[in-house]
Amino acid sequence: MNCCEVTYLLLHVIRGILMTIVCMLREVVHLVVPRRQKSVKGEIVLVTGAGRGLGRRLALNFGRRQAFIVCWDKDAENNQNTVWDIRQEGGQAIGFTCDVTDRKAVMETAVLVQQQIGHVTILINNAGICLVKPVLECTPDELYGLLDTNLMGHFWTLKAFLPAMLERNSGHVVAISSAAAIAPVAHEAVYSASKAAVSGLMDGLLQELYLQNRKVKVTCVHPYFIACMNDLPLKFDLRIGKLSPNYAATEIVKAVLEERESISIPRFMLFWIYFLRCLPQSARKRWREIFHARVWPEPVITEKRTGSSTVPAPSNTVDNETASRDIAKNKTTVSSCGEIQNMPSLSENSTPNDHNDKNKPIKVYNLLDLDRGQTVTSSVNRGQLFSETGGDLFNKNVATNDTPVEIQAPEATSKL
Repeated sequence: MNCCEVTYLLLHVIRGILMTIVCMLREVVHLVVPRRQKSVKGEIVLVTGAGRGLGRRLALNFGRRQAFIVCWDKDAENNQNTVWDIRQEGGQAIGFTCDVTDRKAVMETAVLVQQQIGHVTILINNAGICLVKPVLECTPDELYGLLDTNLMGHFWTLKAFLPAMLERNSGHVVAISSAAAIAPVAHEAVYSASKAAVSGLMDGLLQELYLQNRKVKVTCVHPYFIACMNDLPLKFDLRIGKLSPNYAATEIVKAVLEERESISIPRFMLFWIYFLRCLPQSARKRWREIFHARVWPEPVITEKRTGSSTVPAPSNTVDNETASRDIAKNKTTVSSCGEIQNMPSLSENSTPNDHNDKNKPIKVYNLLDLDRGQTVTSSVNRGQLFSETGGDLFNKNVATNDTPVEIQAPEATSKL
């Protein structure tokens, strides 16, 4: 570099420093003065994974703002429940059953959406699954399933909807990444890698749109642990408690309306994580111990009985459809208040004295109405299979009537 080039570079550095100071002062002002928010009235908002959890709450929140909501989920029943709830609140919504891991299905469903509704103006890629396992214990099928959902699903929806946005030179792409993408946690290495890839994809897409001088907006969200994963057999040790799903959804909608490019939930976390990366390694480890976040799989309880029958352990994903199917399989009827009636004997050839009187109440916790966020407690009689305290769905301290218990390591994979 010659003298002129060095001088030119120094001038740009000084200009950059001054612009940074101005931007920081502007952010301080916005702590007091709210940012201007755009209106989404009449916009067509597509939410993947809208059947439950965070996706469901995002769909409801945008529906209240008079946007037309297109709900995508591979669970048709829960997806339709979200559509029904949006309409009950006076909003407009339509549901499509679609698995984002299936490229052909995504393309075909996108054509149906365009024909029936119109061009999608806000795309929210929310669908994802969580895998909590040590790296070496992850099977190839689990790895491919995780990456297909958490990463490739973003590619397929972008392929389907981004060209129309570029053609109209307007639109908004929102990706739900994770705080684990920038601050990985033990036993979530594979999950963190998939979310880090999403963050990289959004950063790269943002630069491409900037170079092309496009007006399509991009928002990448890095939420902390959200309390909508209660169907997973996981144990948490968190210095900062889980976020409320409603709070997380409200913050995401706010970021979209303010057209923020990258945020964390809570907002300070993104700055704090990047600040820690600037510290020496020993200091960084110390701070991570202070604000620790640990998660590991919880063993699943399998209750076995003598005789020809076995009461199976609860599955990793508990939903209404699974509960209904299991109840039907045991020829058990459930009343509207959650009481299990007419409990049959466990074996065709056994007598009531072999296990317990079938009319005695057995205490079973957890028929979950996940799409409505309600918990139904049923009364059954052979020990407490689930814990009723602390919000944990799985408890190793199970009191059964002299029943041998097996503890099996779960495959903690579930749709978010």
